[in-house]
Amino acid sequence: MGAEAICYPYKPTVQVCKICRSTVHRTDVCPTPNANMCSKCGTCDPTQGHECALNCTICGEEHATGDKSCRKKLKNVAPRISRVETPRRQTECTYAEKDFPQLEQHEQKPPHWFSSDREEAMLQNRQTSGSSSRS
Repeated sequence: MGAEAICYPYKPTVQVCKICRSTVHRTDVCPTPNANMCSKCGTCDPTQGHECALNCTICGEEHATGDKSCRKKLKNVAPRISRVETPRRQTECTYAEKDFPQLEQHEQKPPHWFSSDREEAMLQNRQTSGSSSRS
């Protein structure tokens, strides 16, 4: 069911029209779909069996267009800046102690959920009642 697959990062390449050998558009949107060009050397209206030398449309060197050895095949992509390298914006707000006045000190009571007033009154009555125990 599951399998491991080797993944590689996407590298955008220069796209070349296979009809007119232009780097401006792709084959599926070529404005001259009836153009007659040699796909290897780029000669217009080639004769049957003409001699052609490989010529890359992208860089002009002697290899097939889009070959792995083409130095200009990959598009120049601006490097991404990581969040670590991005400087944080400095805030202009600075706070002083006068901006935070001291809170009033109140007598601390146990929280209401801890004991109720009624429970406290009952506890005091038990301690002060002085009732004798059975013997």
